[in-house]
Amino acid sequence: MNAGLKRPTGLEICSLVTFYVSEFGKGTKMHKEQQQVQLKRWKPPPEDVYKINIDGSFKSATNQGGWGFIARNSSGEFLEGGYYNLQRVATPFQAEALAAMHSLERIAQLGMSRIILETDAT
Repeated sequence: MNAGLKRPTGLEICSLVTFYVSEFGKGTKMHKEQQQVQLKRWKPPPEDVYKINIDGSFKSATNQGGWGFIARNSSGEFLEGGYYNLQRVATPFQAEALAAMHSLERIAQLGMSRIILETDAT
């Protein structure tokens, strides 16, 4: 009824809602497909370098989380891995940072000094 337009019927409103929900679903589906295409496969590090993949997790309801890592050589062979729980975590970023710190502590104990640290966190 705004600006002199006629009042839409219930059927017209339902039709518009259905249309916009459908369009929104298409956009969401397309976004998910684009994300899947952008996933990268693991690539080995150069010779004499170790790649350390880390990840942290966080649950806001309990302020708890966890961390884990995997160390591999240039052939992709598993060398070391570990995980543990985290207490009193405030944010996902803190969980990722703690994952990096704890993983690097363990890697240093093993004498690995030439490393690439890789995470999926933005």
